Amino acid sequence: MVSGSQLIGTASLLSGLAAASKYEEYILAPRSRTIYPAKVHGYNGSISGTESLLGSDGGQAVFDGVSAVTYDFGKNIAGFVTLQIGDVDQDQFIGLTYTESSLWISNISSDATEDAGMDEPYWFSPEQSGNYTTDQDHGRGGFRYLTLVHNTTGSIAVESVSVRFSAMPHYEESQIANYTGYFHCDDELLNRIWYAGAYTNQLCTVCTSQTAKEHEKTDAMNFRSTPPLETPSYTQS
Repeated sequence: MVSGSQLIGTASLLSGLAAASKYEEYILAPRSRTIYPAKVHGYNGSISGTESLLGSDGGQAVFDGVSAVTYDFGKNIAGFVTLQIGDVDQDQFIGLTYTESSLWISNISSDATEDAGMDEPYWFSPEQSGNYTTDQDHGRGGFRYLTLVHNTTGSIAVESVSVRFSAMPHYEESQIANYTGYFHCDDELLNRIWYAGAYTNQLCTVCTSQTAKEHEKTDAMNFRSTPPLETPSYTQS
């Protein structure tokens, strides 16, 4: 026999699921902690296979000589970047720069994390194939555009680009987009503003250890200053 409290609990659960489904289109939070680029924003230099890195299937983008490509994630995200490296020549560097706006895309700097200045790129120096991930002091918050910068002669192949979403660390992956409350009115703009605000609160909810020393210089194995390149003239996709 089913009790009244069980019926109420089931009804509440179904009601919550129905609400989530109804307002699904407004929720900006990711459905998975592993996020992949949505599209190629632009590139310069000699790179093949840039679009093969869109989505979760992976592929192979080969950087030959001085070159850069900017990926667009479609909305602001936050987290730790992982590059899966394939074939790589000796003494190669590949760097990361970040920005929230397409107006500030650059292969020599990122939006500042702490003041009005600019942050230097984060550099990997892969010696062999494998996964390379930004360290715990260099999780990045609030970026939409990620630029991969290759500033050396020689060749390097990138087989996957992903970001591990670091916001809301106390939530299970399946719960990030499962809001416990919802908002809706007859003003479409106000609806989207409300959900944008809710997502902004999520982006700002991080583990305190992830906020320290963002994009300062780390040890010589993970970070090395290299001669800056001129800002590229991008070909937009």
